[in-house]
Amino acid sequence: MTLDRYRASRIAWLGFGLATSLVLSTVVPVQPARAQEDAVEQLSTAQQVTELFEELDERLQKIDRLKSDLRKEEGPAAALIRSQIIEQQVKYRRDLSKLTELLTEAPDGGLELEDSREELGKRLEADARQLETDLDGQQERIRELLTMQDSGSAEDKAKAFERFPVELGYANRLYRASRQNLDDRRALGLDVSKDAAKLGERLRRRAELGSGALQESKKRVDQIAKQPGVEEDAEAQKQLAREREHLGLLAESQRLTVDLLDEYGENTADYRQGIISATGEISDDILNAEVAKGLAEESADDALSWLK
Repeated sequence: MTLDRYRASRIAWLGFGLATSLVLSTVVPVQPARAQEDAVEQLSTAQQVTELFEELDERLQKIDRLKSDLRKEEGPAAALIRSQIIEQQVKYRRDLSKLTELLTEAPDGGLELEDSREELGKRLEADARQLETDLDGQQERIRELLTMQDSGSAEDKAKAFERFPVELGYANRLYRASRQNLDDRRALGLDVSKDAAKLGERLRRRAELGSGALQESKKRVDQIAKQPGVEEDAEAQKQLAREREHLGLLAESQRLTVDLLDEYGENTADYRQGIISATGEISDDILNAEVAKGLAEESADDALSWLK
């Protein structure tokens, strides 16, 4: 169905709804009360659907303009524009979910409602592809930042630590959005098995990467904390605080990853155990019987190593 035909059907649907509403409000009712309520509800749904689609179109236009501006900028100006793009994408995806909820809960509205569902399905599919592209790019950015933190110059390390919370936070948003996109398409009755499998594989790779990053971060924290005279060294304390903050960000991201992996029926005990071992923090959302068993075995191994 072409976009012009789709828009025409929406306008016709809204016009029919308005006419129906006027008739109901000026003519002595001949229909049962329930039928009148259904007609008013259908009008309300039509208005909301139309308004949400218009908002989606406006947001896409804003995103396109910002992307065009981004290609002309670099440095702080580019970072600002990119943050604006991310903000608009978040709002766009929020409206997609609102529209999904509205159309899946709405009473049967005939051909017009089916047209709206079809159009929404196409937009969700298109956004799923955009999410995949964004995830690929974000994964590469985070790898570059981790490399800079490990082996870059002092200046590069400082820049990487400053940028890392923003980039990791955006990656976390993208993974949440990908899961929501799958949920929305399922609600519309679309087949998402292939995309769900791809997201599951992404999450497994991310969990492995996150596990290694946690271990390296914990190692750096321990090295600084064990330096002689660290308590009196202001620069060392500053570096230690930065490394601990970094460790906390990695742990938070890893929690999100393993929570999403749980939905795939994965055994995430080792990953959860790794979070506790790295941070020393135990919470109800991260600890279960399997994790507790692993921690007990780890403690026993440490005790035996010490006795030897």
